[in-house]
This record gives sequence, structure tokens and C-alpha cells, in this order.
Amino acid sequence: MESIIQANIFFFISSVATLVLAILAAVFLVKLIRVIKKVEELADTLKESLTRLQPKNLLHSLFNSARRKRKVVVKKDVNNSV
Repeated sequence: MESIIQANIFFFISSVATLVLAILAAVFLVKLIRVIKKVEELADTLKESLTRLQPKNLLHSLFNSARRKRKVVVKKDVNNSV
């Protein structure tokens, strides 16, 4: 009879320990997922900022509008052909 009580106590303690470890693991995973999302957002923001700061993009954005304004359409004069 004493061995059955000891077995019940052992299984109760191991069940409580398993539940505690499962809860701690779940909390850890939730925190880890939040950190990973923040790191991804930071990486996206950094990538976007670096893309905007690249010299070729800066020069392209400055001079691209000037090129569009200076486009001249050359038309051939059909009536004065020799």
C-alpha cells in the first residue's frame, strides 16, 4: 500500500513539473516570436533607409525629373523632303 502512495505522489509531482515546464516553454516561444518580428521590422526599415540613401538612387531621383522635362520630340518634315 505504501508503494502505491509513493507512486501517486511521484506521478503528481512529475505532472505538475511537466505543466510548469510546458507553460514556461510556451511563454518563451511567445517572447521569441515577438523578438523575431521586431528584428524583421528593424531589418526592413534599415533596408528601406539604405536603399533611399544609396548615391545612385539619390542622383537618379534628382536628375530623372530634369531629363523628363528636357525631352524634345523631333518631327520629320514630310512636305520639304528633297
